[in-house]
Amino acid sequence: MTECTHCSADLPEGLTLCNQGADDLRRILGRVRDTLNTAGGTLTNTAAAPEPIGGGGGGQEAPGLPYSHDMSIYVGEYQDAIRRWCTLLANHYGGTAPRDTIAAARFMFDRIGIIRGDEAAGDLLNEIRAAERSVINAADRQAPKLLLGECGTLQWVDDRIEPCAGQIIGREGDDQAKCDTCRSTHSARERIEAKISRAWHVVAPLRQVVHALKAYGIHVKYDTAKSWARRGKIGPVCDINTGTEGYTPAAVLNAMPKPSTSTLQHASLK
Repeated sequence: MTECTHCSADLPEGLTLCNQGADDLRRILGRVRDTLNTAGGTLTNTAAAPEPIGGGGGGQEAPGLPYSHDMSIYVGEYQDAIRRWCTLLANHYGGTAPRDTIAAARFMFDRIGIIRGDEAAGDLLNEIRAAERSVINAADRQAPKLLLGECGTLQWVDDRIEPCAGQIIGREGDDQAKCDTCRSTHSARERIEAKISRAWHVVAPLRQVVHALKAYGIHVKYDTAKSWARRGKIGPVCDINTGTEGYTPAAVLNAMPKPSTSTLQHASLK
């Protein structure tokens, strides 16, 4: 008899993971795509961590959607755990480990029988399950932090004026955000809208784009956006790096009705 590396139960010789542990691992690996989709509502770009936000001096910002800093960390750890264990499995037992997270999960799913005989089976299960829980908990958490780019506020440094290199940090739903270095206050909404407007390269399914915009207070119904796509008001584009076809937040923003001049004049008189 051998001891289960998951629950310490006695197992037949050659097994290191009990039936319950194997079932748990099978479920976890089988829902990786769903877990990444869940993260997408907070991260705004599923299955791949976004490019770092923040650019050169003077408050210049790199293009890209604002995203939850907390979620980006947890998704990275989740993907890393899956790919790392997949690579270890392939190196030890043969095969080529896929680089894609979902494919790596499928690779391990198809080899659960082999995993059940490895002395590290319990560690594999516990680490991937803990990483998955962190992603789910982060998705449920209210008002995650948002990195909104470099500050750029001019300040005196050693008898000369330099732009602050700190990061603007806010939270979803807040009107204001603060620099983590000089503590200056900035308009979170202006930062978010400017960043989304410049995010021409971010290609995602239309539903995901609508969901991401909604997370930052920009509301458009999915059915409305879909009708714009049918009428050619917004068109699909292809990400040349991944070959993925989808839509951009900037295209949806540009298609949204703009307030009329008369409406603006009427509002200014109130």
